[in-house]
Amino acid sequence: MKKNLVSRLNRIEGQVRGVKGLIEKDTYCDDVITQIAAIQSALNGVSKILLEGHLKN
Repeated sequence: MKKNLVSRLNRIEGQVRGVKGLIEKDTYCDDVITQIAAIQSALNGVSKILLEGHLKN
């Protein structure tokens, strides 16, 4: 589980850096918001895995 969580968080970190780049390039707002929504969804997935692990132990 730990390896899976770290992998997911690394991916999310890359997504956040990508959003930062989009903002620095003055990318259209809708595109940035779409990426932020994807990050939020990925974070929700991490939370779900953590909670499931907690409930099992």
